[in-house]
Amino acid sequence: MEAETGKRIVIRDGWDNATPHVEMGLRTEIKERNDERGWLWKVQPPNSPLTNVCDAGLFPALAKVVTAMQGLNNRGLYLSTEKLWELLQKGWDQYPVEKIARLFLHQTQIAAAILECNGGDDFV
Repeated sequence: MEAETGKRIVIRDGWDNATPHVEMGLRTEIKERNDERGWLWKVQPPNSPLTNVCDAGLFPALAKVVTAMQGLNNRGLYLSTEKLWELLQKGWDQYPVEKIARLFLHQTQIAAAILECNGGDDFV
């Protein structure tokens, strides 16, 4: 694709330091697969929720949905793991795809703002 467009593809990944994300075998495999295609794989720095679609928008939105269902279905009491998972699945199934798409559009605006601030977060 780089030969066709003249642009290098950079994959910006939203991994943090969670255990699965630091497993060297997996990281090596991902890097090798991207290298084969001529893509540059960059991992965002930890604690950068503004650049992570899930941290910035999706997880908080689903948390609100699940909390609302918890209050309605369980009078606000803590849920068992199984019930929590059930409500999360239900919330995910009901969450509009259009809203998820808007989160990704918002992420591109955040990335542009970061570039405008020379990598800083002065726009916040």
